[in-house]
Amino acid sequence: MLAERAKRWPEQWKQQGLEEGRQEGRKQGRQEGREEGREEGREEGRKQGLQEGEQKGEQKGEQKARLEVARNMIERTQLDDQTVADLSGLDIAQVSTLRDELKR
Repeated sequence: MLAERAKRWPEQWKQQGLEEGRQEGRKQGRQEGREEGREEGREEGRKQGLQEGEQKGEQKGEQKARLEVARNMIERTQLDDQTVADLSGLDIAQVSTLRDELKR
């Protein structure tokens, strides 16, 4: 009886080794997948951050240009606030505030 069991041990060990190898392979594959996913996520986040930064920079630049145009119109013309707002792309409250600041 012991001899019969001993004959089956190599096959059992082989099966056990295969199962452990599969489990380890799955675990390692999941870990690598997570790490790759994180790196891809970071890269995507960097790209999106750069794009948003560029857009905000462009918006700030446009806003500065509008304010400069409005400032020049207020200082050099007799246009009313609504006309300055229409021509500069600012809203009337911004133009009124700018006019008040320039009076000081």
